[in-house]
Order: sequence, then structure tokens, then C-alpha cells
Amino acid sequence: MKGHPCTTGHDRRSCGRPRHRVLPAIVALSLMLSACQGGKFVMPFGSHEGETPAEAQMREDSNRFTATVLGGTVAGCGLGAVVGALGCKMSGGDSHRVRNCALAGCVVLGAAGAADGYYTAKQQQASRDRVRATQAMAADVRQDNQKIQAFLESSEKVLADSRARLKTINAQVAARRMSADQAAAERRRIEENRDLMQSTLDEMKQSRDVYREAARKAKSSGGGSRDLDGELTQMNHKIASLEGNVRAMNAALGVSRS
Repeated sequence: MKGHPCTTGHDRRSCGRPRHRVLPAIVALSLMLSACQGGKFVMPFGSHEGETPAEAQMREDSNRFTATVLGGTVAGCGLGAVVGALGCKMSGGDSHRVRNCALAGCVVLGAAGAADGYYTAKQQQASRDRVRATQAMAADVRQDNQKIQAFLESSEKVLADSRARLKTINAQVAARRMSADQAAAERRRIEENRDLMQSTLDEMKQSRDVYREAARKAKSSGGGSRDLDGELTQMNHKIASLEGNVRAMNAALGVSRS
């Protein structure tokens, strides 16, 4: 009798590979579906009745950033992202939910695993030309930088409006022209704006981490470029500025409650 092919020394290594690929897929699938259904990574932000032009613009800028995953390359986040995105898509998720679940897949795999998939995809698109692959990555980062800048500018307007609104709320409450319930409702709306800023910031940081790791892989294989490094430096500066806006919004809300 012939032994099972996976018990022979010649075939052991090849038989083990599919199993190592299937197990992460099963784990990722269960995590992604539970996350999408349970709401852990789902933060839909739709339009609100009576929203200000600044609020509408910030929401639109957020949706524009979250409409694509790493330059449109869903495979860039690897298997976990694909499974997560498909899971949320099948459950009826909008583009914001699908991106959140795809990025959740990046979290499961880690930045290194996500970057490996992204870099491989870019190499394939560039027919294994390292220079072209790096240029394509720089173009993706540049495109995201433009979207981050747009969101940064709209969030600054919302921050200024929110500070003024909170000051008015406090004055009206002190003058007994606004009830505590009305004031709480007004603050909740501002908190929703803060939450949108925070969730978009989180997505930007996750994308940045993948880009950064992919750039490291490109350098190690002789495919680095000044353009890519420069775009990543700009992305870091923009993200740091947005972090400042989120902190300022939290500070304004904290003062308003005191």
C-alpha cells in the first residue's frame, strides 16, 4: 500500500502549505463577519437634517477618502481585508462600512502582512518593474494626501464652528434660555462630528502604516524613491495636524461640560 502523500518525506512540505493558508482565512472570516455584524469596526456617518455647510463638506471629504482602499487595491490589505470587505458588502454595508471592515482585515494581519499584499499587487500591476511599482505607490500616497488635506481643511471649519456653538450653548444655559436636554442634544451633534473626525483619522493612520511598511519593503528590494518618501513625510504632517484638531475638539467638549 502506498502511504498518504502527506506522510512521506517528499511531500510533507507541500502538503502543509495549503493548511497554513486556509487557517488564517477561516480566522479572518470569522473575525471580519463578527466585526461587521457587531458594529465594532462599523461607523456609518450619513447626512443629518439641518447640518451646516461645513459639516456636510467634512462628511463628503471623509466619504471621498474612504471610498477606496489603498489606491483602490483591495488586495493591498491581503486576505483579511478581502474577506472583511466582502463580508460587509454581503451584509449590505455602504462604502464607509466596507472600507472599515477591509481595514479591520489589515489590523488582523498586521501592517506587515497588509503591506506585503499591497506591494505584491503593485509589482504585478507594474509587470515586476520595481521603479514603476514604487512610482505607483507614490501616486497612491499623493492621491490620499490630497484627500487628507481636503478633510483637514473642512474639519478645521467644523472645529471653529463647534467652539462657537459650544460657547453659545453655555451662555444660553446660564441665561436659562436653553434647557439641559436641549444643550445635551446640541453637544451630541458636536460629539458626532468629533467621532467622524476620529474614525477618519484612524483610517488614515491605518493606511499610512501600510504605505510606510510597503515603502520599507520597496527599499529593501532596491525600489525606493525620494518621491515616495516625500509623500509619506507629507502624510505624517497632515495626520499630525488632524490629530491636533481632534484633541482641540475633545478639549472644547470637555470645557463645555465643566
